[in-house]
Amino acid sequence: MNYLILKIHLPYFIFIAFCVIASDLLVSQETSKKKINKFITSIEDIESSEKAFRFKAEFITNNRIKLSWSISDNCYLYKNNFNFHTSAENKIRISDLPNGVTKEDEYFGKAEVFYSYVQIFVDLQKWQNNVLRVSYQGCNETGFCYPPIKKTLKITPEKNEIVVF
Repeated sequence: MNYLILKIHLPYFIFIAFCVIASDLLVSQETSKKKINKFITSIEDIESSEKAFRFKAEFITNNRIKLSWSISDNCYLYKNNFNFHTSAENKIRISDLPNGVTKEDEYFGKAEVFYSYVQIFVDLQKWQNNVLRVSYQGCNETGFCYPPIKKTLKITPEKNEIVVF
């Protein structure tokens, strides 16, 4: 008798199991589509690094340069990700970075960041080669992090001229 009950009910059981699995897959697929669409929409809303972190370099005196960044809303720059490089024959002094805001970052843990605006002064103490390389990195509040941004500054103190590329 148990065999007969199993034989009668087995097709129903298989059908119900199939429906449960299929509905779970459909819901999962729909959720994935929503996540993908949200991700694509958020990518389209992300500003370029040039707009998010507007960089400016200018002479203050014939041997002092001000580097500044105007930072878009919902974006920030990492304090510890600023780097400055020049050739060995040059001697420069970078001003101390101002205090930033402590942020709990999901990728880097606790980090000090700058919102809105930051400026740094560079003193050209001995300047023979006219190239300074600056790099920095930031993210936006949606979780998108920009790759490190690199700028090369061709500096001619005699003309108070800085060309950024």
